[in-house]
Amino acid sequence: MKLELSNKDQGIFVFELDKNNYIKFCPERGGVITNWVSDGNEILYFDETRFMDKTKSIRGGIPILFPICGNLNTSNSVFGNGYLQLPQHGFARDLKWQYSFNENEKILCLILNASKKTKEYFLEDREPIKFSLNRKGITYDYGYAPFLWSSKVWRSLDKNFLIPKNKTFLDVILDCGSEFTWYGESLIAYQAIPVYPREQLFRHYHYENQLARHSQELKEKIQLYMEGIDEFN
Repeated sequence: MKLELSNKDQGIFVFELDKNNYIKFCPERGGVITNWVSDGNEILYFDETRFMDKTKSIRGGIPILFPICGNLNTSNSVFGNGYLQLPQHGFARDLKWQYSFNENEKILCLILNASKKTKEYFLEDREPIKFSLNRKGITYDYGYAPFLWSSKVWRSLDKNFLIPKNKTFLDVILDCGSEFTWYGESLIAYQAIPVYPREQLFRHYHYENQLARHSQELKEKIQLYMEGIDEFN
């Protein structure tokens, strides 16, 4: 397998096994896969003429649609009216992606790094909740699922915030629909359980090398926390 630039003007790369088996992709245009050829047969439809006109949307190929597919009607959405208006199919397909090629394992990874634009969407459902509960400091992401929730925390939100403000849980969800952020911020603000965020309880790994890398990082952290004692040994 090899990776090389196929079309410099359009920023298209080819990930090739041989002349009859390859994938072409464009990191600069949302990481879209433009062509997939298997045993000499073109698998995908792709409008190349339209792709060359950067004022038009891409048709065909395999686009990366995140965080939504289609349109989000915010006026009727369960997420409420306080969200940024997402473009059709989300924002990821409009951003520049990075790529990483592991030659030994023959793995190609497409990467969307944090930017001003991605942070704008990330903070939109977290900052209002944090400010509502009068907390300053780090803005946390309270994922991934599955979530471990305690009724003590929900009761503390009810007692200290909802009842004094004559609000229901439905009211605040319609204002800002991230229930896991309401839980996390309530946990910090009212200390129904005396803990503070450190790292997520659950992690999602796509590849074994990601798990290996994180395991090594965790070992190093524990060595620091335990004054040089490595509990993995």
